[in-house]
Amino acid sequence: MQTTRRIMSRALYLGLGLKASAIDQQAQVVYTSAIKYDHDLPEYNTTQGVHDRGNARVTTPTLMLAHALELLFTKMKNDAFPFHEVVAVSGSGQQHGSVYWAQGAHAKLSKLSAETPLQEQLRGCFSTKDSPIWMDSSTTAQCRALEAAVGGAQEMATLTGSRAYERFTANQILKIKEEQPDVFARTERISLISSFMCSLLLGNYAPIDTSDAAGMNLMSLKTLVIADVFGCDVYASAQSDSASLGAAYRAKHADVCNLHGQFVPFQSAILDLACRPNSDSAGKTEDRSHLHACDPRSAQHKIATPNMGNFDAYTSMLSRYAELEAKVVQEAAARDGAS
Repeated sequence: MQTTRRIMSRALYLGLGLKASAIDQQAQVVYTSAIKYDHDLPEYNTTQGVHDRGNARVTTPTLMLAHALELLFTKMKNDAFPFHEVVAVSGSGQQHGSVYWAQGAHAKLSKLSAETPLQEQLRGCFSTKDSPIWMDSSTTAQCRALEAAVGGAQEMATLTGSRAYERFTANQILKIKEEQPDVFARTERISLISSFMCSLLLGNYAPIDTSDAAGMNLMSLKTLVIADVFGCDVYASAQSDSASLGAAYRAKHADVCNLHGQFVPFQSAILDLACRPNSDSAGKTEDRSHLHACDPRSAQHKIATPNMGNFDAYTSMLSRYAELEAKVVQEAAARDGAS
């Protein structure tokens, strides 16, 4: 099911998940479309998008994730979505889930063709066809082993931000290494589901965002470096309606920072209409330079939310988010000044 309205803006921000959400410069939702695994992709025989294999093992077919992205873009094309007006794209993928690229997969990834469906081009690209996901809780033994290896649950939390939990990626990787050594030996690269989807768009292995890496039991909070403890490269880089709407906001934030040539606080970027000119239906450009995020005339009506109560809920969180964001920026500046 999809919804759309007349698009007045020349700049759209696209957020991707199982759903696509596009917002305009005023942060208004102008398009949505969604994929439902069980209904739209019945050939994978999933129930609510997963395979419950018993013994607390829960996985998702890796190829289905790529197929869903292909189908989502096909729906958007059939809806005449104006891809040419998109200035920034961001994505949101389920946390913790992992994808295992087979040896030689990068060569295929770097040569993806628009003429052939993704799912056909990616056959044979994965050392295991199943991706363990956040619902899996079969790795208790691996959790205890990793905690013991670093000196206990508290030390694991100090190092990585959390004690070892079954759904966290490090424990899932260790389980595969121990129980399916042939799969691990054939693995060229490990992605999170979020970085996997990004990789498909890049045609190259995408780095892992630090916020996602924090849910792996692998990243040192002090150095933001992911431990290469399994011999497989995993890298990190510094980053409702649905998760896709949040991703669309992030896309707008990134574009605003790029336009200003410097970091702009998230709250200001989302609320600030002056970041890009807006053209009306007659093609005239409206001067919005007099409006700012702190101006009461430019705040509430620019927040996109099908549920109007969301504005009050998120407004209370934005100030705290701004405080945390400012702290991170100050600490980064201090580190740069000391180096």
